Amino acid sequence: MRKKLYDLLEQSFEIPEINEIIFSMGIQLDRTFNNRTELIIALITYCEHREMLKLLEQEIFERRPNLKGNSMDKKEPVQPVKPQKSETTRDEKLANIYIKIFAISAFVAIVIYLILPSSTLIEGTINGLKINTTGGVAGFLLCFFALVFFYQKHAIQEKSAITGNVFDEENSPITGATVFVDGIDRKKTTDETGWFTLEVEQRAEWTVRASKESYLSASTTIKTTDIPVTLVLKNRH
Repeated sequence: MRKKLYDLLEQSFEIPEINEIIFSMGIQLDRTFNNRTELIIALITYCEHREMLKLLEQEIFERRPNLKGNSMDKKEPVQPVKPQKSETTRDEKLANIYIKIFAISAFVAIVIYLILPSSTLIEGTINGLKINTTGGVAGFLLCFFALVFFYQKHAIQEKSAITGNVFDEENSPITGATVFVDGIDRKKTTDETGWFTLEVEQRAEWTVRASKESYLSASTTIKTTDIPVTLVLKNRH
């Protein structure tokens, strides 16, 4: 999809027309582009990151109806753009998990309270915390801390993805550049538009590096995966 839109824009639109598309879609890019290739890649990157590629495709075909005869379009017909669902943040996910843990613990506490006499003494130690109380209160605390301990021990670390482009000094995309993140044994290779997507684990920051034969390597450190990365490789000669 990304490569198809890149080819359509590159072959059929000039910079003023591309700027009209950007204005029509209500897109605000962070800088001005004089190079058409760089402008196209920035537009596609923006749309892909916000799940707007279908909307961009519709905009292209509305301005160039004759392109609909293209065989690529027959393989992937234009579909109405679905409303974007709001993403649940990591903090919200954690809050939902602990609410469920609390609810389960409360239910267990009620059951224990109904079954055991209030004078029954229950003792236990969870994560170094000694519990010495009676009936349902002890049941709640034991269950709550046990579930929290189990979740923290077995929860899968949330993953994100770093995306971006690799260019040369003339703002042309570099195909086949190797991209990796310090401390992660995983590498990706850029496509025809210089684009890459690299899955990473959550952390405070990531150092992204790109390299290719005959070029000097480049790197950048980021603290969020919400914004695509741009790396520029300089020629060795």
